[in-house]
Amino acid sequence: MIETVITAVAAYSLLEPYRLKIKELDCQSEKIPAGFSDRTVLFVSDIHCGVHFSLRRVRALVEKMNILHPDIVIFGGDYINKSGKMAPALFREFKKVKARIAKFGVMGNHDYHFAREETLKGMRDAGIKLLDDRGYWVKIGSDRIRIGGIKDPSSGEEGNISKALNGVSDEDFRMIVAHNPIFAERIVPGTVDLLLSGHTHGGQIAPLSLFGNVISHGFGARYCRRVLSRNGADVLVSSGIGMVYFPVRLMAKPEIVLITLKSSGENKKAAQ
Repeated sequence: MIETVITAVAAYSLLEPYRLKIKELDCQSEKIPAGFSDRTVLFVSDIHCGVHFSLRRVRALVEKMNILHPDIVIFGGDYINKSGKMAPALFREFKKVKARIAKFGVMGNHDYHFAREETLKGMRDAGIKLLDDRGYWVKIGSDRIRIGGIKDPSSGEEGNISKALNGVSDEDFRMIVAHNPIFAERIVPGTVDLLLSGHTHGGQIAPLSLFGNVISHGFGARYCRRVLSRNGADVLVSSGIGMVYFPVRLMAKPEIVLITLKSSGENKKAAQ
């Protein structure tokens, strides 16, 4: 009996990486101007294109992203796994991702360690604006929000969030992207409204995250596939798309996250 259960769980863990889901969330804030209400932000992280995630699967991912017709697309880093040779073809596919307003992204630890230059070039060629220690005003008419990012520690530099928030005021809605969710602990209270992160893969083999497993980079369940609050910011940690070490997932389905911005006073959907 035990052997049967173990076999079934092992077989399912090979299937789960193909069960890509769309997580839909609302983000409500009095700082979100009326012009941005009901606009959507599509967040995708940790593709790890390579031996465990083929270009064929990347193409299917792009198709699914475009079906959602997002206004803004944000990539959370770790585009490749352990080789830069897939980067040119990967970003040719990401050039096909359509956003009504703009595409943004940060680099992850794998990108910095294994394909720094290839990733930087690929992002430029794909029309993805780099957010590492920088920010952009996104405008609709006279309304605006700030989207910025923090450079990953694997870059060899300490991320500088002040550069991403340059020129903002307390009245501005501030969305920050950090590949590594550890930055949630370093936010100065009141300076960030929404933080988007990945990196932990939801634990990838989620039961092991209870013990701070290697795949989740020792975070344990604390930053695995969660929506939480830290230092006045809403923090979303996506379970991401791809895998490392082994082509398996267990209780950590791959996901893309569709966030709908809502001005205060509108109905707020509970986080799924």
